[in-house]
Amino acid sequence: MHPLQKLIERYRLVLASKSPRRHEILGKLDLPFEVRVEREIEEDYPHFAPHEMHKISAYLADKKNRALRPQQANNEIFITADTVVIHNGKHLEKPQSPQEAQQMLTSLQGSRHAVYTGVAVWVNDGLQEPYYQDNVLTWVDMLPMSDTEIAYYVERYKPFDKAGAYGVQEWFGAAAIKHLDGCHYNVMGLPIANLYEIFRRINSSLCNQNEG
Repeated sequence: MHPLQKLIERYRLVLASKSPRRHEILGKLDLPFEVRVEREIEEDYPHFAPHEMHKISAYLADKKNRALRPQQANNEIFITADTVVIHNGKHLEKPQSPQEAQQMLTSLQGSRHAVYTGVAVWVNDGLQEPYYQDNVLTWVDMLPMSDTEIAYYVERYKPFDKAGAYGVQEWFGAAAIKHLDGCHYNVMGLPIANLYEIFRRINSSLCNQNEG
C-alpha cells in the first residue's frame, strides 16, 4: 500500500504544466496523476525590487493556479509551479533567441545564481486548509565556460524553453555546474520533496477526519 493511500483514494492529482521535466519528476512519487493545460497564462508580474525578485516564482505559480481553477472538478488536487533564475538582482527569463541565450549563459559563467521554484496546490473539496504554497531556493555555482562551449550548448540543445537558458539535466548542467546548494529537482522545475510534504499534510488531514 502506498504511504499516501488515503490521498490516492480521495483525490485525482492534476498537474497544470506542459513541462516534460515536471511530468517526469512528479512521476517519481508513484502517485497517479494527469496533466491538464487547456490555455496559456500570461506570465507577467508586478514590479519587484532586486531584493524581492524571489517573489516572482511564487506570484506566477499562484497566478497560474487561480486562473486554471475553473477547469477543476470536485475532489481534485490542482498543482502549478513556476521557476525563475535570479542573478545579480536580475530575473533571467526564457531566452527569445540564440543570441539572448548566449548572453545569459555568458553572464552566469564563473559565478553563483539563485533558482526559485514556486509551487501552488489547491484542494477542491472544502477542507479547512484548501490552499498550500511553497517557494524553494537552490543556489547554483557555475564553472567558467568558454564562448565555444556556450555556443555548442545553445546550438545543440536549443534551451529556449528554460529559465536562465539552461537545463541542469542536460550537457550544460553536467559540464558547467560545479556545486548545488539545495534541491537538484528544484532547478529542473519542481521541488519534489517539498511537494511531497504538502501531500503528506493533506493525507494526514484525511486520516484525522476518519479518526474523528
